[in-house]
Amino acid sequence: MANRNKKDEIREIFEGACAQQAPLIIATQYLKFESNLVHFEGNEVHAKTIAGGEDALSILKISNLDLRFPFRLDFIETSAKFVGIGTHAGSKTIKFSLPNSIEEKGGRHSTRLSDLGRAYATFKLAGQTLIRASMIDLSTTGTRLKSNVNLVVNKLQVNDRIMLSIYLPDEVAINNGAIIRHVDHRTFGLEFSPELSDSVVGKISKWAFMRQEKAKEQMSERVALSDQAARIATIAEKNKNDGGIVVITRDDEMDTTLQKLLGEGRQYYRIPPATVLMDYALSRKPQLIIFHVDNDHFAERLLMKSLAESIPMGVPILFLGTVIKAESLVELSQACGSVTSLQWMPSKSLFLQRLVLGIMRNFYGHAPSPTLPRED
Repeated sequence: MANRNKKDEIREIFEGACAQQAPLIIATQYLKFESNLVHFEGNEVHAKTIAGGEDALSILKISNLDLRFPFRLDFIETSAKFVGIGTHAGSKTIKFSLPNSIEEKGGRHSTRLSDLGRAYATFKLAGQTLIRASMIDLSTTGTRLKSNVNLVVNKLQVNDRIMLSIYLPDEVAINNGAIIRHVDHRTFGLEFSPELSDSVVGKISKWAFMRQEKAKEQMSERVALSDQAARIATIAEKNKNDGGIVVITRDDEMDTTLQKLLGEGRQYYRIPPATVLMDYALSRKPQLIIFHVDNDHFAERLLMKSLAESIPMGVPILFLGTVIKAESLVELSQACGSVTSLQWMPSKSLFLQRLVLGIMRNFYGHAPSPTLPRED
């Protein structure tokens, strides 16, 4: 594991990663974002999140970011100072300062990928039908394959040149020439010739990185599930006297979903969007009020603004939108003085849980810390 701190080399790595729009994982004490590196300017780097969330870092007053991204077949890890919200190509970005050091997981020129799942390759020998082989490992310089049929030695010899097609899971395909470097019955090694282009290496790198991150996420979820009972009990004890969360929605299905996500170990109340019911909701002294907006009608906007005006200062408001356009949701959220808004979809469940915990901690200081599970 190499540890580098040369500023010019770090700059070169980030410039190259931005040029390739490399995938980037941004982890904080509260949330984890999938994003892409998009722009390098001076000593600052811009990243664009995939599902939105740039404003959440400012709202939660984040200062330090943990970063993970691929560079060729290496996986880079580092920390950086959050600078603020920027713009690039007309979109909001997360800006962070160029790190002083980086850590590379493996040697950049010799890294071999061995956890390749259902990856395979195909090739033809002279006068033969198409042969399929499973992939044992893969690097930027070559690959090792195991054929599904016995290879006749005199038809596959060292220094033979073949055309090779590689198929990685998730619809990643690569076609390149290769030279046979060793043969042992069904197993044989090949050197790419010509060398893989930067665009192909970038494609492999992104695929391997996202596969690794998916495995980490699955492990974290298993750890989280195993600790769930103890965590819920702790949260319930700490928050047994608080006013919990009020959700304003007409949608029974949304209510059920949010109650499962946010109601365990904390007081949870749901009311339809009606002025007459707000007094009851506010009498519970809620710590957070969530508005569910499921349409973009003018009357709905007026109702939401009216309900929001009755909420005391200091009680954070979060807007969740379905059906409504993102621009309209942001406009309504800002008009109602909410801390942030989020276009809802089931894939954002974990994001919403951590965002709510971060808001509660930021406003009240005593909510349990929603730190990301530690990863080996």
